[in-house]
Amino acid sequence: MEKLIRRLPSMNEEVIASASNQTIKTLARLLLKKYRDESDYFLAEGAHMLQEASEAGLLKAIFVLWEDQEARSSILQVIENHPEIPVINCSKSALGKLSSLKSESRLIGLCQKVQFDAKSASRILMLENVQDPGNVGTLIRSAYSFGADCVVLSEGCADGYNPKVLQATQGALFYIPLISKEIHKAISSCKDHDIPVFAAALHHDSIALSKVEHPEKFALLIGNEGQGLTKETIESADYVIHIEMSAFESLNAAIAGSIILYQFQPGL
Repeated sequence: MEKLIRRLPSMNEEVIASASNQTIKTLARLLLKKYRDESDYFLAEGAHMLQEASEAGLLKAIFVLWEDQEARSSILQVIENHPEIPVINCSKSALGKLSSLKSESRLIGLCQKVQFDAKSASRILMLENVQDPGNVGTLIRSAYSFGADCVVLSEGCADGYNPKVLQATQGALFYIPLISKEIHKAISSCKDHDIPVFAAALHHDSIALSKVEHPEKFALLIGNEGQGLTKETIESADYVIHIEMSAFESLNAAIAGSIILYQFQPGL
C-alpha cells in the first residue's frame, strides 16, 4: 500500500477507465477487513467523510467520478488546506469497484487509520460483542464527543471500519483510535495501569449512575444488544453500574453507552 500511495501524485492527470486497473484492484482489497487490518488503511465515501479525513490529516488520496462536475467542485473544499492530496479521475465502473454502498459513488477517499498511543489512554470505551454497525458507529461518535481516548472492540463486534459503521460515526473515527482486542486482555491491561473498570449491566449488585462520582480515568464496558455483557466480563469489572429509569427496564446499547459517557466526561 505504501508503494501505491507514493505513485498516486503522478496520476493526477490520468483518468482510470477500467475496473480491472491494477491500482483499483489493489485498493478494492480494502473492502475486506483482512486487508484493512494488515495495511492500516481504509476507504471512505462522500464529501463530508472526506472533509473530516482531510482535516484530521488522514486523507491520502481522492478518487472522483470524472464526469460529475458537482463532485469535482466539492473536492476544492476538501483539499483547501491540503492541496498536496492527489485527486484521481475515475470512470463510473472503476469507482464502483471501490464502493460498498448501493447508491452510485461520486467521491471515495483512501484514508489512514488513527494511530494509538497506549501511554496516553486513560478514558476508554470497551465494547463486547456489539454487533449492530449503527450501534458501534454511534458509540464511536459518542466516545469522541464526550472525551474518551480510544475505543476497544472485542472480536465479536462489528468491524470499526465497516462502511455502515463509518457512516454512523459521521467522521468521528478520524479523531479517535479503534483497537481490536480480546476483551479480558483489555480489562487486565487497564487494571495493570490502575484504570478502574465499570461494567454497564442490570445486576443485583449494580450502582445507580447518579451515585457514581465522575472518574478521572475509566474503562467503560458496554455489551451485546440482546445479551448484554457476559457473566465473566461483569465479574471482572471493578464496578457494575446501571442507569436509573422511570419506565421500561433497558436501553439500546448505543443510548446507554452514550448516557454514561456523557456523565463521565471531563469537567462535568
